[in-house]
Amino acid sequence: MLGVFASSVLMASQASAQEAVVEEPIRIAAKNKTNALSHEALIDALLRRMSSPDKRTRLEAGLALRKTAKLADVPKLVKILKRGNNRDKQLFLIETLAKLQDRRAGEALRFEVRHGDMESKRAAVSALGKLKFNWPIPVLVRVLRKAEDDELRKRAASALGEIGTTQAVYALRTSIATLEESVGAKNAAFWALEKARGEIDDQLIDTKMPKGRRLQLFYKGTKYFFYHPAHRRGAAIHKVGLRPWLLVCVHDNDLRAEELFNICWRAGKKRQMAVLVPTFDTIRFPDYGTFNIRAQRADKRLLELIEHVGKHASLTVREFYLFGYGQGGDFVQRFSMNYPKRIARSAFESNTFTSPDAESYFPDGLNRSPLAPDVGIDMYRFIKTDSVLILRKNSPTLRDAKNFFEAISHYADINGVRSRLAVRTVDVKFEIWSEAEKFLFSYY
Repeated sequence: MLGVFASSVLMASQASAQEAVVEEPIRIAAKNKTNALSHEALIDALLRRMSSPDKRTRLEAGLALRKTAKLADVPKLVKILKRGNNRDKQLFLIETLAKLQDRRAGEALRFEVRHGDMESKRAAVSALGKLKFNWPIPVLVRVLRKAEDDELRKRAASALGEIGTTQAVYALRTSIATLEESVGAKNAAFWALEKARGEIDDQLIDTKMPKGRRLQLFYKGTKYFFYHPAHRRGAAIHKVGLRPWLLVCVHDNDLRAEELFNICWRAGKKRQMAVLVPTFDTIRFPDYGTFNIRAQRADKRLLELIEHVGKHASLTVREFYLFGYGQGGDFVQRFSMNYPKRIARSAFESNTFTSPDAESYFPDGLNRSPLAPDVGIDMYRFIKTDSVLILRKNSPTLRDAKNFFEAISHYADINGVRSRLAVRTVDVKFEIWSEAEKFLFSYY
């Protein structure tokens, strides 16, 4: 355990030192903001570092570029983007151009949508929405209606919602009928419509939570479904009763949060528990399965939300029960690894996995990423947390899931720790919850 702690401290110190290498030229340039040559030299240096064979160097340089690039840099960034050097570099260039919101980036982003790899295509589609001009609408509509990748279609719907003009709203309304076979894209389009119409208030925080009712509420633009019991255990005339435990369920990339809530609500009501199902919309949390570490963090939003409902509904939230499947399972797996102290029990069926590899950067491995330097996995505490990995026989990622379980078991063996990560196998998707329910509440 001390070895794990020491390695965590070492990785943190190394990250601080390497970040300082990138931050130093930024501070120097900041002292002389009027010196265009200094700024241009800084951008050139960062672009060179983004082509480094070392991944940490690329990530740190990309983060620095996002902070320091100006409108005058757009032509250079566009030119570099078209060369397609490496994925990390492409993603940071796209994100930087989206942040600058300059029309001159349009042609390069359209080119990336047509010819980039899948991650670059998704990033470019999102970037077209952040530019907030009408001219990308035909491109986005074509992606929304005809792309084979569902995630790409969801991003296109969300991009139209971010543009939010009359033309964008019309494009969304006329596209919904074409999305019957893509539930995720359809739900993303409905959410985008609400956003474009101004029906989502990013400042609204609902505080009224009547007991015994199924509620749809908002927290800073995040829609969530919530229930807490009217009758508390141990309640009497002169006693308010015990604070209920909380069950949190996380939806898949189909965004069917309400349907999942209905399933979890029945289990929660039966056991006099509170139930929370957040909606991780594609506009702000497109990669919530990996905490959305390139933008607004999904794990932090969930923690905020749990503290909020715990306070206003008088719940026990120091620890809580957690379930997710698909992309929601990706989130639950990584949340359980990063916040084991908060987990009473967790159950997940996942598509992607964080392996116990100290060299690979999070979310692929245990090494702290410059994108999320606060995320540090304590493998000892995770291994000693009651969790279950659910294997689905017809899942395309079944082999990856088995490899993950074997890797965790091997890690526990070589470190002399008895793992509390269990494994269960189901035949089809609709059996996932029933198996998870057995595990989560076997001692409740």
